[in-house]
Amino acid sequence: MSQWDFEYNNPWAEEPADNIATSYYIMVADHKGNQWAHNWSLQSNKVGHHEARERVEKMLERMENHLNAGGALDLAHWGETEPMYGSEAWQRYEREEIAPYAEALYRGSIHYEDLPDSVRGYF
Repeated sequence: MSQWDFEYNNPWAEEPADNIATSYYIMVADHKGNQWAHNWSLQSNKVGHHEARERVEKMLERMENHLNAGGALDLAHWGETEPMYGSEAWQRYEREEIAPYAEALYRGSIHYEDLPDSVRGYF
């Protein structure tokens, strides 16, 4: 299970931290480090932290049982994400996706604003 925090407009906010919610979701990785995130998630601003974690953990358990019984992932429900840092897949990603833009930035043939979203965060 993975999670990330995001800011939202909380109509009942009394403190700045009240505008932070957490999105809980499931990720899987293969032996090379490629990762996929399931397209179903729960946000704590909709159901609360405890319930969101509990429901996602139940979904994770069902998926693990399905895979352990010989089932496969239905890729229609998964989106590929960045590879795990340092993995074989990450090294390929860095070499094939990030490095060409790093070189172009260094040469001045591209500006930071023109970088694709998929690599902009690395610079």
